[in-house]
Amino acid sequence: WMLSGAMFPVERTSSILTALMHKNPLTYAVEGLRRALYGGTMPSGLGVLSSTATLEVAVVVAFAIACLALASFTASRQS
Repeated sequence: WMLSGAMFPVERTSSILTALMHKNPLTYAVEGLRRALYGGTMPSGLGVLSSTATLEVAVVVAFAIACLALASFTASRQS
């Protein structure tokens, strides 16, 4: 949660934290939520990622599919 950009802006962090935040799928979910709340246009001064809505949705969907595949694999091994 702390590395998702919800608590502090992504672009105003150190380079190490910025790199970690770009790898976190929750960062893209937070950016998509901000985009939805602001009507598709991001106001300046938020320090947000320079991503598109398509990229945000693609990252979140890919992460959800990967988690579902991992969960089904784990459940099938236990039975």
